[in-house]
Amino acid sequence: MRIAVCAGVIAANTSSVHAEDDFIASLRLRGGYDTNPQFSNGTGIGGSAFIGTDTALAAGTKEKDYSYGVAAEASTTQYANPLAVPALSGKVILRGTYGGDDANIAATTTIADTNTYNLRSSDLVQSIKGEAKFGSIKIFTTVEGARSSLNQTNAIFQDFLPNPQVYLRGTLIPGIAYVRDRFEIGASVNLSVRRYQKELDDFGYRRDNERVQPFLFAKYQDKDIA
Repeated sequence: MRIAVCAGVIAANTSSVHAEDDFIASLRLRGGYDTNPQFSNGTGIGGSAFIGTDTALAAGTKEKDYSYGVAAEASTTQYANPLAVPALSGKVILRGTYGGDDANIAATTTIADTNTYNLRSSDLVQSIKGEAKFGSIKIFTTVEGARSSLNQTNAIFQDFLPNPQVYLRGTLIPGIAYVRDRFEIGASVNLSVRRYQKELDDFGYRRDNERVQPFLFAKYQDKDIA
């Protein structure tokens, strides 16, 4: 059971220099008492008073042919009980686009990190997507690269793994679609490769893998229904 008291503030600003410049930020303060901060099914470590913060911001600029922006969020929870592990997480997303309706390219960079009593993870992901229209035919491709580190508590070790699982991932998603008025139908295929830093994990398994995932999709959208 968690009893919490929250307070927050939010602010928005539109710059007069460019009509399409925007900034928004928020801050939430939390406090209360958690009777089971680590979700134990036994006696556990007992309850604890806590204080926490949740912050977020987004800023961006949009011009005729390009746009760019940043979004970020962070969360912290600190416990009075010294046995309770603080919960910390954060994410930053950078995004930029160039082009118009007939041809455009978008790049997105994502940096994320989480550290809690049962999860330690970090991710760095770079994605680039381009699309071009030739009449009613739309061709698109997404290229993505990532480096990730993951460690979780488990039933065998009764704790975190001795070593985190660190891997690189590469993804290519080509596709084609037919677009007509409010209707779109198409197909794409997800081609990905994942390679781990250690050939065998702590349980002796080889986790390297390759994937081929085909997709069919259809979309209809107007002002009343999608």
